[in-house]
Parts: sequence; structure tokens; C-alpha cells
Amino acid sequence: MPNMAHTKRDAVMHSIKNFSPVWFAVIMGTGAVSMLLHNFPYGSQPILRGFGIAALILNEHSMKALTAVWLLPAVTPIVPATTGALLARAILPFSASHTVITLFVSTVLLFLGLGITFMILPLYMLRLVTKGLPPNTMIISMFLPVGPCGQGGLAFVKIGEAFAELARRGASQNLLLTESQPWVLTGVCGGFFLWTFGVWWILLTILGIYETFKSQRPKFAVGFWGMVFPLGVYTSLTWQLSETFGSVFFRVLSAILSIVVFLLWATLAVITIHQICRDHESLFNSPYLPASPCPEQETASSILCESNQAVSGEQKC
Repeated sequence: MPNMAHTKRDAVMHSIKNFSPVWFAVIMGTGAVSMLLHNFPYGSQPILRGFGIAALILNEHSMKALTAVWLLPAVTPIVPATTGALLARAILPFSASHTVITLFVSTVLLFLGLGITFMILPLYMLRLVTKGLPPNTMIISMFLPVGPCGQGGLAFVKIGEAFAELARRGASQNLLLTESQPWVLTGVCGGFFLWTFGVWWILLTILGIYETFKSQRPKFAVGFWGMVFPLGVYTSLTWQLSETFGSVFFRVLSAILSIVVFLLWATLAVITIHQICRDHESLFNSPYLPASPCPEQETASSILCESNQAVSGEQKC
């Protein structure tokens, strides 16, 4: 019994030690699904009522080693840009000056994130053309370029709406804020451009995953969760365009994509829980740490060492 308790404690410590940032994709994907469930356009149907940057400077990189994971820092400023647009509309009745400052910072963050994105994507496209598809363990990362497209497009639309509301209220004397329609048009055009750009990456990724799974199916890893957040924010952009255009096409498409993303999230959640219960070391295995023996092997080695000490009388194994 003491050995069993020791083994369980070592297993927990091994999981904590190898708990890598890739698990953040689980949180991001779940958050994206929650937005889709909240904004689902057909949620009132009776049938549905029962469902409740240092590495880039210090390290040397080869073209073959370049992956879409480089885009993760680009998404970081785009997400608060969307939040800033929502915050600006909330504080507009209380302070026009603070609203302008918030929208200015949000716009800077949006253009910063999109600028980094459009610097990295040509390099990644060159890598795909010259070196072929990523390894089967990294093929899911091809979905990551969809994230900046979806989140950036949503930020464009929200910032445009916030500037338009600021202009309608006449809260600022700036000549750029005398009319509201140009701001709405600018936001919608920017969002629609990124939406169409995301279509290209989704089709390219589906073809790449199909070719990879056809030849050699990769083993499940936490990186599979990288599909949920990009598709989730892209679906949110599709729903936002349906509201802006009043388009039945975008409305139905957003409903279909919402169902697909929710099923994808549910499938990954079930597989992840099953893998944790069955073989947690296959998931809690950070590539940034040196390989270490599993707790069972360490326990067996310590028992063998104690036996040798008792027989030979030596102090060291």
C-alpha cells in the first residue's frame, strides 16, 4: 500500500512537471464554443431546447522547422482589440474621451496583430510550397492561421460599430467622427476580407489533413485542441456578418459551423478525458523538458536498489 501511494504521488508530480502551455488551447477552444452556444441563431428551436517573441531573436530557425505555431503571438493583441471595442461602447454614455482612447488602443492592437500575421503567413506559405506539409504530429497546426482571420475580422466589425456609434452621438468634434456610415463600411469590409481569406486557409488545411490521415494517421495529442479556437472565432465572425448583412446564407452557415465546432469540442473533450484516465503520460509530456523515466520505472529502480544494498551492504547503488 505505501508503494502504491508513492506511485500515485509520483504520477501527480510527473503530470504537474510536464504541464505545458499547449493546454491553454483547451481553455481557448472551450471559450470559443461558449460564445457560439450563446449566439447560436437557431437556439430557440424546440429540437434544441433539451441541450442545456524571445525565441525568434535568440534561436536559429530553419525553413523546414517553421510552423503555424509562430502565429500564436500575433493572436495575442487581436483578442484584446475585440474586447476593447466592446468596452468602448459600454463606457461611451459616461465618457467620450475615454471611449476615443479605448478605441485608439484597440485599433493599434488590431493592426499590430494583423501586421505580425501578414509578415509570418508568407513565410509559412513558402515553407509549405518548398518543404511540403508539416509532420503528421504538427498537421493540426495548419488550422492556426484561421484564428487571426476570424478574431481579426470580428475585431474589425466591432471597432467599426463602436466608431459609428461614437459618430452618431456627436460626442466628438473631430471631422473624422462626423459621419457614422463610413466607419461601419470600413469595419464590415475589413471583416469580410479576413473572412474570405480564412476560407482559403480552411480549404488548404482540410486538404492537408486529408492527405496526412490517408497516409499515416497521427496519434492523439493535446495539440489537436488547436482546431477549436480558430474555427470557433471564425464561426463568430460568420455570425457577426450574418447580423450585419441580414443574410440568410451567413446565418445558416454560422449555424452549421457552430454545430461542427461544438461536436469537435465534445469529441476532443471525451478523448482527452479518456486518455488522461488511461495513459496520462502520453498527454502530460512536455517537449521542452528532457525525457525522464515514468514514476513506475523510478519506483521499481528504487526497490531494486534497496534490495542490492541489503545484499551487498554498499551505501550507493
